[in-house]
Amino acid sequence: MLSQGIQFEHGTFDEALTKSKKENKLLFIDFYTDWFRPCKVMNKNVFPLKEVGKYMNEHFVSIKVNAEKGEGVELAKKYKVSAFPTLFVLDENGNQKKRVDNSILEGTLFLNFAKEFVGDKLPFLQQFEAYEQGNRDLDYVRDMIKNSIVYKATLPKEEKKVWYDQINEMCAWYFFVKQPKELMNKEDFSLITKYYNSSNNGHPILEHIYNNYKAWKKVIPVEDLTRFILISNSSSISKAAYRSDLKFREYLAAIQGRLAEVYKDANSEDKFEELTYSSEATYSLNTLKDLDRYMDWSDKLLIHLKEKDELNAFTYSNCPIGMYYQAKDLISLKQAKRMLKIINSGLKQFPSEFKLWDTKGDYLNLIGNKKAAKESYNKAVELVRDLECGDGHITRIKKKLETLK
Repeated sequence: MLSQGIQFEHGTFDEALTKSKKENKLLFIDFYTDWFRPCKVMNKNVFPLKEVGKYMNEHFVSIKVNAEKGEGVELAKKYKVSAFPTLFVLDENGNQKKRVDNSILEGTLFLNFAKEFVGDKLPFLQQFEAYEQGNRDLDYVRDMIKNSIVYKATLPKEEKKVWYDQINEMCAWYFFVKQPKELMNKEDFSLITKYYNSSNNGHPILEHIYNNYKAWKKVIPVEDLTRFILISNSSSISKAAYRSDLKFREYLAAIQGRLAEVYKDANSEDKFEELTYSSEATYSLNTLKDLDRYMDWSDKLLIHLKEKDELNAFTYSNCPIGMYYQAKDLISLKQAKRMLKIINSGLKQFPSEFKLWDTKGDYLNLIGNKKAAKESYNKAVELVRDLECGDGHITRIKKKLETLK
């Protein structure tokens, strides 16, 4: 029995292109990876929808391309795919008509994106024209804001900034006009998660969600609601600590206070320890310039993550990199040697992590061991050669090597 959603072709790219030409249809491509969550969400929540499948199967030939396997590797290079998912519409000759370097996580938005190419929906710029001429119907504005997110993702990098400001202006108006309690619905919540998903603690909308969690939970799936709250609160903690704002401790306390039920529902009560260690370390480094205190808190974080079996190469490299670039001139010989012990511990577990070798070179150079520093830098260059973004790192590391001559 066929799925009610999009019928993706299972052959090669060329076979799908040939079929699109034969059937006089556009070719839709979903460039994805197995590991990136938005790819999985689209695959689970958008592509199987009946209304999406009905329209797409009628007007498009569709194919999924894993950008990290088989012919997908070369196709991703050909079409310069660097974000996932990246969605393409090609004509019958394989020429790009439009691309979206982002996920479209709602069926309605995805259909709006598809219908513009078939001519069944007004192009976004014509929709925006009506707004500019004074259309302030709230439902219209909300839908246009959602469509603008997809439109922005189709633009060249240099044009995105203009639309980013324009979209923010529309959102600010929309969220000012509507009272927080009027936003308690799935459609408005989807907008809130896009525009207030970072460090916005204290904003009236977030305050309403935080203080009325049980009421919001009746409207919004608990998984989506808790994810949003955890992301926004964690971001507010990190940003406040970085900016020397002691409110980060107030946001931390909320984990065991007014947001306790949220963290319990998300099975994330232990985030209090992790976020305490990381934010206190940040505050120690950026504000107090107390490097010993910074390393003490960083050690606690490493121990905590090790006990949870969540240590990774990034965690090991983040601590020494942060101290080196934030307070290079303040690091004593004793502190540099202590940091080298942390780096070497990381290399025992992650010997192929070039950032650890690169940073080890920095600290060896700092204590005057130029020969060992040179060896570490060269090891980092060797490891980074095969990375897609390796050229920039190699250039940067080679500049360091030049200073050792």
